[in-house]
Parts: sequence; structure tokens; C-alpha cells
Amino acid sequence: MPTYRQFPAAGCITRPIALHNDGFHLCSCTGATGLQTSATEFASWMRNFFYPLSGNSQTLDMLTTNGSLNNGTQLKYALGIGEGSYLGWKLYAHSGSDAAFRTTMFVYPEQNLGIAIFCNRSDMKPADKAIELSSLLLKPHPDYIPPASLPTIDSNNAEPACLSCYNNFIGKDYIADNGVQCSIIAKNGRIYWRSFGEDLLLKELRADSLVVVNRPQTTLVFQHATKKSGSLRIRKYTRGEERIFRPIQLTTPQSEDIRQYQGTYFSKELGIHCRIIWKGNIEMSIAGTWFHRFKFVGVDDVLSEDWPVEHIVFQRNKRGKITGFAIYNVSVQQILFSKIR
Repeated sequence: MPTYRQFPAAGCITRPIALHNDGFHLCSCTGATGLQTSATEFASWMRNFFYPLSGNSQTLDMLTTNGSLNNGTQLKYALGIGEGSYLGWKLYAHSGSDAAFRTTMFVYPEQNLGIAIFCNRSDMKPADKAIELSSLLLKPHPDYIPPASLPTIDSNNAEPACLSCYNNFIGKDYIADNGVQCSIIAKNGRIYWRSFGEDLLLKELRADSLVVVNRPQTTLVFQHATKKSGSLRIRKYTRGEERIFRPIQLTTPQSEDIRQYQGTYFSKELGIHCRIIWKGNIEMSIAGTWFHRFKFVGVDDVLSEDWPVEHIVFQRNKRGKITGFAIYNVSVQQILFSKIR
């Protein structure tokens, strides 16, 4: 059972795997927070979708209208609310899992139904519970057409025809442009994709193309280095979306080069300061939390094992002087900090 202390609200958590974290006040810096409320109070907010007391119809439209990126790409996410459907009924959803309760909210506006799941264990899956409860309370919409089921991948005979053909990829760590890191490993003649601490079995569909056995919507394509393609890389496809992973190649910059990153930085977007110092390695403080586990993978390119600073790219002006950096991770993209001194 996780344990909490009051600083402020849920200021830290000790998870069942004995991973202690007291940096949850950083969650609000990147848009994610745990839920600091009661079930009764939360129910009143869900009622606001049907009988608005806070805001008006324009407020609800703003909350539930999917947004878009600067390049025009449409998102499946509104202003804090996911918009979708379940069993053919319109669905507004939101989840939180960083601190306090792990929660999921489902609101079905056409059915005058709201579901809230509160979990006080970090290994629970509230979204799955919300789906189970929805299945009990809702009948499919008359026009609902069930989606085609994904094919089941048999884990038997998952050994690739030529394991050595993947030697250039096995044992390496990789990073995507959004800061997500993974590894490719081999065990007992099989290939696994290590992602977020989990080893996922891969099964060969054809040469250099492997599917994740328990996630058949995800395929990894291994691209060897050639004069045409350049360095080797892994292309990950999930429901048609592509993400490119490149090998992590550690570098060891000289201490005098690293010292140029020292200073104080400020993010206008977040309204917080960051301080970077050099003590034999880069140390970074954001909103009072210190991070130490950094490794260089190129000039001005730094990785960390700690959220939310998994991938940092420093920026320079035309004279080569450090002017700031950008943070990339699975939650946020290109959060900018400018060097102020």
C-alpha cells in the first residue's frame, strides 16, 4: 500500500516497488497533477457537465472541443478533457496518476451518467475499472458498430529465424524525438523491447519487422545502416502513427565545455526558474527539486532517467553561446527555458 505525507497535499509517495518520489510538486509545472479532492466533491464537478453552476455553455464547449497544433494537426484531446466514444455513446474522459489518488473520470452527456474511479494504490488501473463499470451500466447505441478485433498473436515459436541478423540492434539503448527511451534485448533466443521498465516479447512477421505480442497494434521495423538510410534506427508504428528511435551514443565532454551550461534559466510558459551547476557532473534544480543523473549523447544533447527532464537539448546563438534549452518527454514537448544569467 502506498504511503503519503502532507507536503503539500500528497507531497510524496512510496510505491509498492519501493520507489520513493517527493517531486510531485513538479507535476503542475508540466500540466499533470494527482487528484487532491474527495469523491463527494468530485461528483459535484461531474454534475457541472449536466447542470452548469461554474461557467456556462461556452465554458463546457471550450473544455470538450478537441484542440489542434500550430501546424494544423487535430488532436484527440480537448482543454484537459479527452473526447471520444464508448459503445457508440459520446464520452468525456480524464485520468490522473502522478500523485494522491489514481483516478479516471468518464462522463456520458447523452446518458446523464458520470463515473469516477478513485484508487489509492499505484499499481491499480482505474481506466480499466471505469470501462468495466460502463459495460455494466450502458447498452450499446442502436447505431453502434463494434470495431474489428485485433488479431491475437501466438507467443509460441517467437524465436526469429535469424537472431544474429539483429545483433546490430540488440543490447543498445534508443531514444525517440519525444524523449522516450527504450532498449532491445535478447533472452533465450527471443527478442524483447524494453520500454518503461517492462520487457515486451517481439515476434517476427517478416525479416526486420517484429510485432509486440501482447500489443499487436504496435510493430517495430529495424532499419539497418546503409549509405541511403544513414545510421541504423527503429521505426515504431502504432495505429498508423510513426515514431523513430535512434541509438543512444554516449559522449564525454570536457569539464570546461560542461561549465558553459551553468547558470540560471527561466521558462515564461511555466513561470519557474531552473538552476544548473557543475560538481563533476551537471546538477539541475527545477522548482526546488534537484536532478543529478544526466548523460551526454552529443553536443548540447543530454538524457536523464528522471521525469520530467528525460531529454534536454541546449540552444545556442550564432556566436555559439548558450541561450537556453528545451525539455522533451512523453508528457510535454519543447518546454523552453531561456538563460538569464
